[in-house]
Amino acid sequence: MNTEVKLSVLQSIYTNVLAESVFYYNKEGILNGIVKEKKEKSFVSGKGLVENFGIKYPEEVFTWCSEVFNCAVWDINKTEEGFLAIAEKCKLCDICKKLGAGMPCYIYCLNPMEGMVKGINSDIKFKVLETLWKGKKCKVEIIVNNDLK
Repeated sequence: MNTEVKLSVLQSIYTNVLAESVFYYNKEGILNGIVKEKKEKSFVSGKGLVENFGIKYPEEVFTWCSEVFNCAVWDINKTEEGFLAIAEKCKLCDICKKLGAGMPCYIYCLNPMEGMVKGINSDIKFKVLETLWKGKKCKVEIIVNNDLK
């Protein structure tokens, strides 16, 4: 098995493990509590993650996650104030819907990415406009102050 196939297999296994954890957290009635607790931790760990991975710009958080996890592919659309990150498909969301699990969007994607973006600069605004769980796409607005552009 070549490296590319191994990576694809590992990405698929990882996504399925995350979906199963969401299923069981939801089944036990603890998903919302874990989402809240993990969000707080993501703001603490975000700075270290971006430093460890060499991420310097907010849009790199989205492109890096797309490349590494191959779960959601984020398109970056520049705006006057920053950018919109848009994903029209998400493997984790699809699997969770098939399993009848809870919403995975914040626990494993949006909150960790917000932590990383704010790890670059805590003044950056991270606003979720839509998720694939409830809408037709995942859409995040990033507003960057002029010093960071």
